[in-house]
Amino acid sequence: MKFLLITNLKTFDKQSPYSTLVSNLAPVIIEQINNGNDVNEVGKAILDIIQDDVFPARTTIGDKAKKFIPMRRELSDEDFERRVREYYNL
Repeated sequence: MKFLLITNLKTFDKQSPYSTLVSNLAPVIIEQINNGNDVNEVGKAILDIIQDDVFPARTTIGDKAKKFIPMRRELSDEDFERRVREYYNL
């Protein structure tokens, strides 16, 4: 498991209260870091901003961001946390 090298090894210990959570979540996070947004999508967004005379201060790139950012604004803290837990199978 390559991701063990970038985390606190005690977290993965079977006795750790975080073991189950981290074992489920760490591989997903590492996969997302290693296979992030398509560089072409990012490049297109940058080009669009450069070419726009009235460009936005911020822009959203990627499916997950486009899904989770509006969801965060619309849902209560509890509902958002529930949705994230469901999404990441936690």
